[in-house]
Amino acid sequence: MSTEEPDYERGFCSWLTFIIRMDEPMVKEKCGMDAVHYLSFQRHLIILLLLMCVLSVSVILPVNLSGNLLGSDPYNFGRTTIGNLKDKLLWLHTVFAVLYLILTVALLRHHTSSMKCTRRETARSTLFVCFIPLTAKEESLRIHFTEAYPRCTVTDIRLCYDVRKLIYLTTERKRAEKNLRYYSKVLERYGRQEVIHPRPCGHLCCCCTCRGCEGVMWTEPLVVCVDRMVRGGRYCCGGEPQSSSTSEHLKVKKWRVSYASHPNNIYWENLSVKGLCWWSRCLLINILLFILLFFLTTPSIIISTMDKFNVTKPIYYLNSAVISQFFPTLLLWSFSALLPTIVYYSTLLEAHWTKSSENMSMMYKLYIFLLFMVLILPSLGLTSLDVFFRWLFDEFSFLSECSILCVFLPDQGAFFVNYVIAAAFVGSGMELLRLPGLLLYAVRMAFARSAAERKYVKQNQAYEVEYGAMYGWTLCVFTVIVAYSITCPVIVPFGFLYMMLKHLVDKHNLFFAYLPACLDQQVHMGAVNQALAAPIICLFWLYFFSVLRVSWLLLLSSRWWFCVQRFSLALVIPALVISNTSVLIPML
Repeated sequence: MSTEEPDYERGFCSWLTFIIRMDEPMVKEKCGMDAVHYLSFQRHLIILLLLMCVLSVSVILPVNLSGNLLGSDPYNFGRTTIGNLKDKLLWLHTVFAVLYLILTVALLRHHTSSMKCTRRETARSTLFVCFIPLTAKEESLRIHFTEAYPRCTVTDIRLCYDVRKLIYLTTERKRAEKNLRYYSKVLERYGRQEVIHPRPCGHLCCCCTCRGCEGVMWTEPLVVCVDRMVRGGRYCCGGEPQSSSTSEHLKVKKWRVSYASHPNNIYWENLSVKGLCWWSRCLLINILLFILLFFLTTPSIIISTMDKFNVTKPIYYLNSAVISQFFPTLLLWSFSALLPTIVYYSTLLEAHWTKSSENMSMMYKLYIFLLFMVLILPSLGLTSLDVFFRWLFDEFSFLSECSILCVFLPDQGAFFVNYVIAAAFVGSGMELLRLPGLLLYAVRMAFARSAAERKYVKQNQAYEVEYGAMYGWTLCVFTVIVAYSITCPVIVPFGFLYMMLKHLVDKHNLFFAYLPACLDQQVHMGAVNQALAAPIICLFWLYFFSVLRVSWLLLLSSRWWFCVQRFSLALVIPALVISNTSVLIPML
């Protein structure tokens, strides 16, 4: 056995130089192919932000500084924004916005072309068939495929059963067996019984009434009981079903066939949750999530509630520009990191069949949630989605420029620059420390009932990486950077710094902290599609600014918006009348 220390344990901060020098084969061997795709996606975003940084700082920023609409004070942040320019030079910003879109498409296309050369996660010779009758046997299925598809050779057939309870009982049995081996070794080595308190937080209780018991005497009956339950579960799900060799009896028309994912990508315990049960469960969870999202979309609500109780008032009395401007940004980052946890756990409760579909759902919901919370609603000066919908469908609100003008106020640009700085330094540092994981580990250790269970918690503290949550968070900050890269070019250098630090922190966590995951390529392709939304939002920002600058364009846009609303109502109202004809006729 070699006692040589690895490279990341030699010297002071050797882990830092190790993750910088870490190459792709090393990542693939330790973390899997999905980590290679994720880090490659980040590298392409870094190259894109580097190009944007050079163009924005060398061209857009000097052009913005050449204007004089916001004065000539060198300490005025508004001079660096597009609001300092006259209308004659706005065409240059539009050209660069289109150029950024072309660069984004080109780099992401290069990333997807490298992914296509490494297809590996779907077994193309294996099929996944759903809605097979419970009376079907393996032999009857083999006969059906042989007769229906004579050119195909069936090598193996495996039937899946409802194993949710069986998987849980097997895990509990393994844990009880490990505890029994631990107490048996203590008895053999020291000749005494280990006294335990088989209650949550029992080792922290110092009361005289809390009596302990011997570890072996408490664990042996538990192992026997769980083992009987496991055998009973196996007997229930392994009964001999009735055989059928015809397509009619197998109900082939109701089958749903798809390519099988990797076995490690499947949640076997969730396969029994299907049909109406799965859809009602998913619909109920997402309705509750939408209700929460509707009234608690942005941290502005929480901050305004805190202001009512004078929580943040003493901070503004300090007369410090750094504290008074950075504190709201820090609150925005804190709440934007806390509230998506609800989205994360709601996705886990949906009981997806594969880890890929779970990560896809998590990524889409988290990205949309963060996009509204961090970028769209704060930029429009709106506090929640209910105010957003009232602003969206009010025919007179579009004519008031105050809601859209706040997008281009100098303070809004500085606010988002501070947000990216906080995400770069505070956010990356918190991800490196992994404080939520440490808190969860402390809670599990506190609720462990014995030394054997605490040892089990220490051995099983690592979790699989959630690429959906990581993609959603990274793409949210990337969208903020690109959306303001033209209107406020100062944000791009700090965005490039954020992406560099995020890349290093993720490489460290993937290699040292997380277990490798096995996902389909649809997850990584979905992240590529979401990244394309960033330059498109940047073009919309420029369009809104042009609408506000040119009065006739504002009038034309307002009329167009009014016509769209009337046309939508003209389509909706007849449909309602037709669907309720039986009610309307008696009233006439």
